[in-house]
Amino acid sequence: MQSTAPTARMISIPSGAPGVRATLKQMVKMVQLYSVSPTVRDTAARLVADLPPHDTEAEISALQRFVRDAVRYTGDVLNFETLQSPVVTLGYRELEPPHLRLDGTISPGRVEPGGVAVGDCDDKSTLLASLMASIGIPGAFCAVKVGGELDFSHVLVEAKVRGRGKVEYIPCETILPGVEAGWFPPDASCFMLAHW
Repeated sequence: MQSTAPTARMISIPSGAPGVRATLKQMVKMVQLYSVSPTVRDTAARLVADLPPHDTEAEISALQRFVRDAVRYTGDVLNFETLQSPVVTLGYRELEPPHLRLDGTISPGRVEPGGVAVGDCDDKSTLLASLMASIGIPGAFCAVKVGGELDFSHVLVEAKVRGRGKVEYIPCETILPGVEAGWFPPDASCFMLAHW
């Protein structure tokens, strides 16, 4: 059976900060839908299965390392902001995307093996956020300007951790090899958050 579902969304967005805001909003919607995907949930569960229960920081690190290392960084289609679904970024073909049913429940969608695990920073961040949300870890996307650039050029995940009477956000980079959870671009000059 040939897939009829789109594997990526080409969206028309305004330029500058309004465009970044629109992209982040679409990414949040994807996390809300794809965190219920059995493929996403099973992947997250497999990655944290050997960790001690209730060790959220170890779970965050395991998920971040997987997305950083198992998904090849590949840029967007030239001249288009492209947002892939998390299951496509994982390397599956999407036969039917998740969708909201009339009764308010979410259909988890259908996938098959055969894709390639690739994506840019927003694709990899959306996958990481969906994996986290599928096992109950909240957070936010953080768009940043780096190196004195005038425009937002990168996005990463901020995982929310509650413990010891405080709330902490752990940054999770997905495209730089060897960078562990907790690293944040030292030359970031501005950021914009979108919580899932």
